[in-house]
Amino acid sequence: FQDADYRFDLRSLAQDPDSDPLTFASLTLPTWMKATSDGQLSGKPLEANIGSYSTEFTVADPDGADCRLVVTGKVLRSNWPPVVHTPISFTVKERQTFSVNLNAPQYVEDKDVANTLTFAALAWPPWATLSSKGDLVLAPQFAQISPPVHSLNFTVSDGKATTPGTIEVTVVRDPRPPKWRQDPILFSVMAGTAFSQTLADKVLDLDGLQLTFRQDSGPASTWLTLSASGQMTGLPTEAEVGDNVYKVTAANDGASAQVTVIVRVKSANHSPRWTKKPLLLPDAFVAEAYPPQSIASFATDEDPGDRLSFELLGTASWAFVTSSGLVIGNPTLADVGLTSMVVRVKDSLGAFDDVGVQIN
Repeated sequence: FQDADYRFDLRSLAQDPDSDPLTFASLTLPTWMKATSDGQLSGKPLEANIGSYSTEFTVADPDGADCRLVVTGKVLRSNWPPVVHTPISFTVKERQTFSVNLNAPQYVEDKDVANTLTFAALAWPPWATLSSKGDLVLAPQFAQISPPVHSLNFTVSDGKATTPGTIEVTVVRDPRPPKWRQDPILFSVMAGTAFSQTLADKVLDLDGLQLTFRQDSGPASTWLTLSASGQMTGLPTEAEVGDNVYKVTAANDGASAQVTVIVRVKSANHSPRWTKKPLLLPDAFVAEAYPPQSIASFATDEDPGDRLSFELLGTASWAFVTSSGLVIGNPTLADVGLTSMVVRVKDSLGAFDDVGVQIN
């Protein structure tokens, strides 16, 4: 057998009727074999010596009688090592789980079909595994896209011989769209006030990629500007009061997602005002309840829907003002003469105007 020590005694093949001692001499020998005069053959054939061989000897007794001896044989392979058919290469998308068994003729085979093959991975990353039976599992993620090609080294053994191999794995990008955290997105701004908001914190890229933003549609007015980084800026006027609706897209390197953005422009608040200053109310009479006098009709506000409230600043000796704008009270003899007071009207945002009120 290949790589095994060989021994054989030619005396087992020769006899002398006179029982004389015999002497052997080689005529032809394979390069790996040696012969001694007493008929001992030895050697260690290598892989290059595998196959049939033939040797020829002479055998003689002390009186010079001789004959020829032809010996044939065969050097057998002691073991066929496993063969790795290269290249072994696979292309896998990110986030895809790919599995295959390498113990198949197109990948690895052994001519000694009775052998059991054992596989071993050599320092592989966590996203790739190889079982001893050759089960290969690949589960690359976005991080494995760069570099795109990964070399995974392994060995396969039949228990006697071990063969190295390499698997080339190409990981390709499989883009997925960004994910908006809400839809629609609502902003508010007062007319005449600078508007600045970002959309960058309203969307998530599942792979952590930088996103670019674009406006797909919106009102005819061009007061609002959207930058590629998602920053929205502008100065709305009273002409933009109401809901300004935009369609905006966020995109990564291969996928995108659209969202509705509503910028609600509110009319700028105006302070309420008195239409007449000062206010002269009907006379009051001692010891008689003053008939309620409404001063609400003298107050106005340009902002539709604003609710107005009224209050007396300081105190008056006998008169009071309700939040709805009624002047009431009960004057006494000590109040004879001109009563002067200051009344304030306020809107729901706290803007106000004051007026003097006089009653005789």
